Amino acid sequence: MSWNEEPWSWEPTQDILDFLGFAGVETTRDQLARLHRRRLIGEPFHDQSGGRSSLVRYPAGTAERMLRISQIRSSTKQLDELAWRLWWEGFDVEPDLIRTYLLKRATRWDEQLRELRVVAGEANDDESGERDVLDEVFFQHLKAGPAIVSARKRLGRGSELYAEFSALLIDLMHGDLSSLERVDGGLFDREVTGGNAAIDEESPRAGEVALQAMQASMDTAFIQLVASLDDKEIASARPVALLLLGLISQVGSIVQEVFGGSGHGRDNVGKSLITMAENSDEQVLALLLTSSFLKDDGVRGV
Repeated sequence: MSWNEEPWSWEPTQDILDFLGFAGVETTRDQLARLHRRRLIGEPFHDQSGGRSSLVRYPAGTAERMLRISQIRSSTKQLDELAWRLWWEGFDVEPDLIRTYLLKRATRWDEQLRELRVVAGEANDDESGERDVLDEVFFQHLKAGPAIVSARKRLGRGSELYAEFSALLIDLMHGDLSSLERVDGGLFDREVTGGNAAIDEESPRAGEVALQAMQASMDTAFIQLVASLDDKEIASARPVALLLLGLISQVGSIVQEVFGGSGHGRDNVGKSLITMAENSDEQVLALLLTSSFLKDDGVRGV
């Protein structure tokens, strides 16, 4: 493809720099070249038909992509996370960059969980006072250092919370309200504990199937979960995880608005839900759990 054939498919470098400068972002040609070498922006086209020096043009959309990159870089300097954030938001990113990022995250989490298991038997029963309701629901306090506590909260609470909410939302999207008929428990009081739990109904609810698949995945090493997925499965899970996290965030906004001024700590629930939907670690967890239930025909049609 040449510039002369489809000029609308390319953006001259100077146009990109002018666009970014107008938006208050100072960028150089060298920075564009470096980001291309890192595969964060598309390959440029060098047009030498106009003279001795080549004129470099980038694929259409590069200016807006660069603007988003500059915004993301204000919160992270890690290029692999930057690639993830772009991909998560819908930009085209090479699949191997995403897989590399997932493998990196999975390896780190598996290492953290191995450390967590070392201290998992040391429950701290002396803690008292009001705790966040999500902490009450999803895990007991352990005697561990700050890094381990952080890992426990992210990998334990986040995955369980996402699984519970997703199961409920899938049922609601199916028009199945039977999961709300119980009067003896709340949203987080399900009895199912794993993928092999018995099912009383002949045709289990789609949300129940999804919940069991996700809970079964929680017993698998993260590195194995990533290795079991091909690029197509990873890409297919993204829009579903995005949808579910978006709905969870909306629930958090409602909870925060309703209980924010109550002074009873319930606004922490809303904040936690919103934070979960926006955190890159939680998004990776959601992606992996989502891929586990999308393999089932009974859920994939949601």
